[in-house]
Amino acid sequence: MKGLSHSLENKANNITNWNGWVELQTIPIPPKATNHKARVIADVNPDILLLQEIEDRASFEEFNQLILPKYGCQPYSQSFVIQGNDMNSLEMGIALREGYHLETVRTYNINTTLNDDGKNLIVYEITTPSQNTIWLLNVYLIKDKQDKTYSDTLRKNQVTRIVTIYNQLKAEGKTNIIIAGTFNAPPYCNSLSPIIQDTDLKDVTKHGSFHVDSDKGKDAHYFRLGAYRMGVNIKQNDYMLFSPALFDKMTSCGLNRKAMWPEKQPQWSIYKSVSNKNMAASAHPLVWGDMLEM
Repeated sequence: MKGLSHSLENKANNITNWNGWVELQTIPIPPKATNHKARVIADVNPDILLLQEIEDRASFEEFNQLILPKYGCQPYSQSFVIQGNDMNSLEMGIALREGYHLETVRTYNINTTLNDDGKNLIVYEITTPSQNTIWLLNVYLIKDKQDKTYSDTLRKNQVTRIVTIYNQLKAEGKTNIIIAGTFNAPPYCNSLSPIIQDTDLKDVTKHGSFHVDSDKGKDAHYFRLGAYRMGVNIKQNDYMLFSPALFDKMTSCGLNRKAMWPEKQPQWSIYKSVSNKNMAASAHPLVWGDMLEM
């Protein structure tokens, strides 16, 4: 591992040439934060649960089998975790209810430089109880770095590659497509324009049934868009984009952030047990959509 960009060798003393090593210890996640994750999932109770930034499958299965049932949520019958390529041990995964079957998994390298651009795109082919097929694309785009122009360029390259894959799926006659995940940029950002503006994909937040608790903070008139309201969303990082065929089948949808900790001015309805930032389930909300005949 020595010599690679993610594992630098630093000498503790130039005189003796002795290399000093410090053992790093992990800090356990507060049990309340883990329980809040389960409570959010139980509140929505999705048949297909897309996962990002999880430790590994063993950790998820412990959560699935032991924690979810505490909140009346039946464990998922299938789970699949795939290692990311950015070497931070935060992996991508999916969990399915009985009757839903994972047929194929494909990974695509949408990055331009090694270990610097984020995770691979993962495409899941899923059959539903009614024997329909959904193609679900799990996306995690690069976060902003100190050089924002550089970050935007890398992100736009990633998005362009994703759009190419989406268009390939459509050309093959596939119509039930969802692209979901963390884009790490608001929808008006130029780096997202190839997918937001130049495709027929529709954001779940634009559906008439979309529901989320209003922001009650002091700046709610301005930051209400952080609550995923109409217009330009200045704080949106997490997306569910639907092909027209699936968007038209949507019956209800929304966003659950009851286990998120409101930073600064924004305020929204949260669980009473989320008493501080460390108790929060995540810095990301749970975005969901419900469709007919799937």
